[in-house]
Amino acid sequence: MATIEAARASAADTEAAVAAVSGARKIQVNTLQNYTRWPIALLRDLGWATRGPARFGDGRKYGTFHLTDKGQALADRVVRSVDLRVDDAAQLAPEERKALAAVAHFRMLERSGFDVAPVGERIAEAEALAAPVFERLGTDGRNLLFSPFQSLSLEDIAAAFPAHGQTARVEEGASRTAVAAAPDGRDDRSHLFVHPNMVTAEGLARAAPTYFGRNWPNFWQSTVRSTSRLRPSRKTTQGTRKPRSIRWSRTYFKSSASRATILALA
Repeated sequence: MATIEAARASAADTEAAVAAVSGARKIQVNTLQNYTRWPIALLRDLGWATRGPARFGDGRKYGTFHLTDKGQALADRVVRSVDLRVDDAAQLAPEERKALAAVAHFRMLERSGFDVAPVGERIAEAEALAAPVFERLGTDGRNLLFSPFQSLSLEDIAAAFPAHGQTARVEEGASRTAVAAAPDGRDDRSHLFVHPNMVTAEGLARAAPTYFGRNWPNFWQSTVRSTSRLRPSRKTTQGTRKPRSIRWSRTYFKSSASRATILALA
């Protein structure tokens, strides 16, 4: 917090603080700024923050974001929550860790507005197994700041949320119908994938093989000349200057890969 407050003393102090982070992490400043775009967009679009003016310590103004009432309420809830880290979860017994992961995941979805009634029985079983853990943490499991999919290993995630191979699939040509959720509320998302409808390419690609022979430069020379105007010759003090000749094959296409790309786009 002291570092942030010091960086707000002036614009120069802010730039110096960012440059220090850039140097320490060997990441360009522009890249660091790009890292903030997604979080800022979420804060703004969810109504948690709104743009407004602020002042550096030296009195100069700058634009920033301020918490809305909704954002402040969320911040207050976060302060009252239990911040559980991966090191804390690693100290638990495997069965406790599985139960904790299930409770934290589904309660997080519940807070986000998802209907968790279909997995209510599973949540109750997991809460019963994790009761000793919750007692030590001083919580009922509803205010955990913990996302198992961002914290636990793949092995722990697979153990807590086993895959189900019997999930319904959408076959090619089948009508789109609602897909029933798997028993744990998750499926393999096979209903999101359909086979593409392949069509025959038309135009230049049909005769593409002939363009890779000797006639390739002549082809592009005639094509470009027919669709664009060459700069006319003009008179100078040294006489008439002719348009500079162009080696089309080297100027436009330096490899067969680039030629193939142009054919695909044609």
